[in-house]
Amino acid sequence: MSSVWEKLSRIDVSGHVEKKNGMSYLSWAWAWGKLRDVCPDATFVKHENAQGYPCFVDHNGYAFVKVTVTAGGDSQTETFPVLSFNNKPVQNPNSFEVNTALQRCLTKAIGYLGLGFHIYAGEDVPSPSAGNAQDVNAPPAPTPQSPVGQSSHTSTAAEVSNSDDDFVNEITLAIKGCESVDDLREVYARSQKAISTSPHIELINERFTKWRDYLVSKR
Repeated sequence: MSSVWEKLSRIDVSGHVEKKNGMSYLSWAWAWGKLRDVCPDATFVKHENAQGYPCFVDHNGYAFVKVTVTAGGDSQTETFPVLSFNNKPVQNPNSFEVNTALQRCLTKAIGYLGLGFHIYAGEDVPSPSAGNAQDVNAPPAPTPQSPVGQSSHTSTAAEVSNSDDDFVNEITLAIKGCESVDDLREVYARSQKAISTSPHIELINERFTKWRDYLVSKR
């Protein structure tokens, strides 16, 4: 574990979480300010396309942005889909939508350095305990449902069998093959671009979050 991760992952972010349409985010201004407080050498780069515009387009015409954050010798490059006001991927985004995506992507990259990582472990979909800003090492809050790994796990498998999206099946199998939160993070990083453009992004994010909570409960 890097010293940057150790320092950032221990910071309480609960007072700086913003919510929109049921999703949770860290304030980008606070996140960047806190990162600079902890790592004064921190820098970030907003990647540009061949035309010098900080936005890229996939083969379906949907837009995404990319940001690299470097601090204490550690770097994280993250992508983020350009979303509409109701958090849906958009084509031909306007400058406001691109700017908003860049801010969220910046915060997400900082999250993968450790600051508020639990919020982003399942993309931007928080776990039921995320509002309480629990550390990723803490067990999730108990629920009246059956234990994680039984009913919730079975439900996920059933949903997959009814899906005609091969990618959802593949990514779900990869998620269920993870034995630690670090493994889960690596799977997400490798599949990040495909996830951001999938029409089932909300379902996929939910499965990442549920499996993360399941892994935490086993510790």
